[in-house]
Amino acid sequence: MKIEIWSNIESPFCYIGKAYLEMANTKRNNSFISTFRQRTHGRKEESI
Repeated sequence: MKIEIWSNIESPFCYIGKAYLEMANTKRNNSFISTFRQRTHGRKEESI
């Protein structure tokens, strides 16, 4: 399964959600691929 997440780089809750998703993926033996893309107002997307 592939999960793509768009998040706001200025929001601390996006980082918390990313950590929880990565922890869940580790517990499930990396059963899915997650791609995080971050944006701020007026900037191009950046993959992390």
